[in-house]
Amino acid sequence: MSDDLKLVQQLEKETGIKLERVPLKKIGRWEVTGFAADDNGRVWGLAIYEKKLRRLPAQLSKFQGLEHLGLGVNQISDISSLKELKGLTYLDLSGNQVSDISSLKELKGLTYLNLFNNQISDISSLKELKNLKKLYLQRNKITHMPAEFLDLWPEIKWEQEPGRGIYLEGNPLESPPAEIIKKGNDAIRQYFKSLDREKQALKQRPSDKIDKKLVFISYSRKDDDFVLPLCKKLKEAGVEIWLDQWDIAPVDNWNKSIDDALSKCKRMLIILSPDAVDSDEVQGELYTFFKEKKPVIPIVYRDCRIPRRLNLIQHMNFTSSDLGDKTKIAELVKIITK
Repeated sequence: MSDDLKLVQQLEKETGIKLERVPLKKIGRWEVTGFAADDNGRVWGLAIYEKKLRRLPAQLSKFQGLEHLGLGVNQISDISSLKELKGLTYLDLSGNQVSDISSLKELKGLTYLNLFNNQISDISSLKELKNLKKLYLQRNKITHMPAEFLDLWPEIKWEQEPGRGIYLEGNPLESPPAEIIKKGNDAIRQYFKSLDREKQALKQRPSDKIDKKLVFISYSRKDDDFVLPLCKKLKEAGVEIWLDQWDIAPVDNWNKSIDDALSKCKRMLIILSPDAVDSDEVQGELYTFFKEKKPVIPIVYRDCRIPRRLNLIQHMNFTSSDLGDKTKIAELVKIITK
């Protein structure tokens, strides 16, 4: 008996799951729980679906010849040990509870990756997987897609279709927003080019700073039509602001950049709307500032339910205001910089 077949027995003992020997083409089918091996007993495919696994079996990382692995519809959250399986080309982790996928960047041979229906928000580490042909990311918690994805994979899609592609349906995407992704790669590319132009324009614009204290802008991307012009006017007035779309480089880790900015910024300008109030990201940013007892300045852009802790703070109402109202902008600048 080969070493791999002995490992199969140990895996069965560890998990209490009987693994039948099946053809490789069946690995990846949800009704299959078993393994595929060649004539020499080398195991190259393994499938354990719908078995309520809470963790990766300890024996799993010992299958050094493994190429196909299906672990869909379980309860797995920690996948860090998968980085040892460098030979994987096919990996199905759909329907689990995974949030941290940073270890997957080590699996550079992957051509198929299914992460459907997990708890993932940060997908920046996937930029390392340049051989991927299919990437399923639907129904996660992704708010930002790195611009580099366009250069690595030519087909970025909202809804699943036959053929190659990255699929993003069911995520609360803010950058690019879902409506841009639905229009296709050309629209996505134009979106990122527009962001780059905004950054360059702001870098080239001279500004006499009124206040040296950095202001964190908290908002929903669905309010970009108001937020971006407002931030331009504040910048022109000399207010030093931190805005994710302008201050996070494409190569930066998005979540870490947000955390660093929340720590560095001395005050917050929060733009309130129904979408902002319902945003977990905005609520988390607000909680961080209150926890650290930093000042928060609320602006109401669209009528909404005001968060309880903001009801005690005087806020400015921009629901019917034109951003061309210089008096209103001057009043806001005065409040921010006092």
